[in-house]
Amino acid sequence: MTFSQMNTTNPLHIKKIARHQIDLVVNRSADGHARSFVVNSLNLDDHKLPERARIKLFAYSKRREQSVELGTITSPQYGVAHPFTIDSRNPFHFRLIVCEADRPNILASCEGLRATEETDEAGRQHLLPVEPSDNLQEKLWEIRFDGDGDPVLYVNSDTQIGMLARMRGDEIFQALILPQAVEQVLRRLSQHPDDDEGWQGKWNSYLLARGIEHPDDPDDEENCAEWARAVSQKFANENKFLTKTRKKIMETDYDS
Repeated sequence: MTFSQMNTTNPLHIKKIARHQIDLVVNRSADGHARSFVVNSLNLDDHKLPERARIKLFAYSKRREQSVELGTITSPQYGVAHPFTIDSRNPFHFRLIVCEADRPNILASCEGLRATEETDEAGRQHLLPVEPSDNLQEKLWEIRFDGDGDPVLYVNSDTQIGMLARMRGDEIFQALILPQAVEQVLRRLSQHPDDDEGWQGKWNSYLLARGIEHPDDPDDEENCAEWARAVSQKFANENKFLTKTRKKIMETDYDS
């Protein structure tokens, strides 16, 4: 007699909530530090979850955790700003789960969730989230890939420089950093392009909208690097970084 064994990466059959189904916003102070977060809406209609199932949101920073109850499927509690109780000066991310009404069993989840910002359009998905970090030492920025979550552009949180605010409003800082940061992400994408439900999905959508195909051989590192440089160049051209920088410098020289 022989036996066969089946393996599954999801033995508990937890339903996966897509990140675009969650409108999660972080509110920041003028110096760029995160003050609070709010879930404006959550679309779970496709998952057919029990009406009394409970919705929870967790915020994580280093080893600390903060949890918030968001009501039930039929009586959700949206639009409430929750102040951070974790250290939001360090990199943070979120996790949203739906669990049974009377037991902790998880029915659905969204892992490695990141928020949009209060100045963004509601629900707009950034290609490259920007977050402050206090452990970059003398580095001004770096790209990190946090597990299965989005690639994130971390900028130095030094208050005298105000990198986060500059990245949002200073065309020169954007021009100096973003093309190179995007190229790093594209290099990783070229070698791991297939997970449309992960962070790759919105990058693949960005490429598809511009008629850009992936490299033929993801194992050819030299070809992938050349492809990433070429697409990064298209990104720079599309955003007119040189033109904006030239205009900014001319305005500054005129004002002085």
